[in-house]
Amino acid sequence: MSDIHMTAGMDIGNGYVKARVACDGGQPRGIDLPSSVTYVSPSTAWLPKEPSAEYVDDLVNELDCTIDSPCIRQTDRGRILVGSRSVDSGDTQVLFNIDDHVPKCDDSLAYELALSVLAAEAVRHVYAETGVLPTDVPHVTCAMGVALPISDYMDYRDRYRANFMGSSHRVTIHNFERPIAVDITFDVVTVLAEGAAAQYAINALGPKYLDLALAQSRAAGVPCDESETGETLFSYKNTALVDIGEGTTNFPIFRDSYLSPETSSSINEGYGTVLSKVVAATRNLNYAPATRKELAAFMLDDSVSGAKRKIKNKLQRLIDEETSVFVRDVVAEYKHVLSRTKLSVDVTYVFGGGAAPVRTQLLPAIVEASRLDDDIYIPVIYLDSAYSRDLNRNGLYIVAQLSEQALAQQAAQA
Repeated sequence: MSDIHMTAGMDIGNGYVKARVACDGGQPRGIDLPSSVTYVSPSTAWLPKEPSAEYVDDLVNELDCTIDSPCIRQTDRGRILVGSRSVDSGDTQVLFNIDDHVPKCDDSLAYELALSVLAAEAVRHVYAETGVLPTDVPHVTCAMGVALPISDYMDYRDRYRANFMGSSHRVTIHNFERPIAVDITFDVVTVLAEGAAAQYAINALGPKYLDLALAQSRAAGVPCDESETGETLFSYKNTALVDIGEGTTNFPIFRDSYLSPETSSSINEGYGTVLSKVVAATRNLNYAPATRKELAAFMLDDSVSGAKRKIKNKLQRLIDEETSVFVRDVVAEYKHVLSRTKLSVDVTYVFGGGAAPVRTQLLPAIVEASRLDDDIYIPVIYLDSAYSRDLNRNGLYIVAQLSEQALAQQAAQA
């Protein structure tokens, strides 16, 4: 049996999973996949794939597997396609329902996605080390950081952790000539509030990055006191964060470098909510997108024909209208959070996978909501999209590292 130790930051979003995983102390890898699975018949037969470095490197987005885990409800068990393969299959996708909030600790999809990532990464690691697929059953032990929306964090964090750690999990992969089983257990699972992990990643980026972020904010017309520098931002222990996701927006508040759950907040709306409303508004039209993911992909496609560009313009107007409603809701909750803690907040960071598409409308509204007096504002740093979507996974990875170091120290002292 191959023993593999993994350290994982697992940002399981409503739209995408963004993970950072290291095997046996090696360099961590970024892993991205749509938060989607599709169920297929257990007897389904495809031609087995011949392994190659390219194919195995992104195995999680080609994954055809069966998962045996008590985390997954009996009614949700079966053979699944994962990630991009699920999306591309054309069959019914199982997605997180952003219109009917269910805590991720009670949603089988969260466990299916997390365990799929780790199993696929185990196979990739063995193949990269040996040049062949595993011939035995790799056993993965994992230290993992995951997150829950702030509204769920206080009530469900212990259950989420216990579900992962309570037993062993087996993932059987069907992509190749013979099935490959991977066993997974967790040494430690740390559950954070969504958005809170980003503070760890921001700290890791350091003052030089914050200097650049501050310069970008000033170039965008954001009023920031002339005394502010990357060093001053880095030194602040009292921060507000606005994390725009697919189905939730979180508002973590840090006081003296610690999360303040009683003043933090979240709303069950994100950029995916905007897209879902547009899908619903166009459902009787000939050009109606079937899902929010299809709409998002269409709007990002720059190769569409002239006729489709006209459709894109129509859809963009609807998106802009729904975005303005969403921005009002975000700003209202941000004001509510600040009303409880305004004078103790030194800087506000805005980020997340949904932050870039709403920036034009949200940035000026957040800046205005951060006004303390006529010309005095809490500085607002709207983080660049190149970093924005990765902050939570990077922060969760850092937390997983810290947790396994603490576990090792406890073992050494025992």
